[in-house]
Amino acid sequence: MSEIYLIRHGRSTANTSGILAGRLPNIDLDEIGTKQAAALARHFASVEITNIYSSPLQRCTQTANAIIKKQQKLTALEIAEDFVECDYGTWSGKKISKLAKLPLWKVIQQTPSTAVFPAGESMVQMANRASSGLMNLLQLQKKKTAKIAIVSHADVIKAVLAFSMGLNLDNFQKLIIDPAAVSKITWAKNSFFINYVNQKSHLVNINSKTKAPSGAVLGGGAG
Repeated sequence: MSEIYLIRHGRSTANTSGILAGRLPNIDLDEIGTKQAAALARHFASVEITNIYSSPLQRCTQTANAIIKKQQKLTALEIAEDFVECDYGTWSGKKISKLAKLPLWKVIQQTPSTAVFPAGESMVQMANRASSGLMNLLQLQKKKTAKIAIVSHADVIKAVLAFSMGLNLDNFQKLIIDPAAVSKITWAKNSFFINYVNQKSHLVNINSKTKAPSGAVLGGGAG
């Protein structure tokens, strides 16, 4: 049996400025995001994580390294390209408020399985590599009870959850994944079981001072 914790990175400077960061370099956690990462570390201090994997992007590795600092045995962060942010192509770095006015935005919200980003990848490609990455990690596990943490991005986590639930990708926008939120799934007897989604009890004393998204925000929004 394997327990998988899907962890979105803490709030980033791109989140608070309303920019679709995508794979742009040097997008750091902001002040609140740093506090959220520390809260995640405290939350997982009593959980003996066997492996922690992270998207290679800085906001994720910063979050993952904060978690490692509170672990007793776990010391190594493993970078997993399969869980990197969707390649938004020419949309990367643009204001979400402007992108939301483009025709492709409605496609992303209503039928994401048909969405392809200009000079980037499709939502299907992103979902397939993330779900394949998860299955590859599970095949590597040799311990009877593994506790795996994956630090990634909202759309990637939503895609993995949809795969685990047996949902069509066109339904994945019904899921909301906020910054530093934790979702947990269990792999047992060759099946996935959903323990919880978008759990944020560890963030109760951290005020993000941002409005919750009214719908499915590309990239996950600022929470």
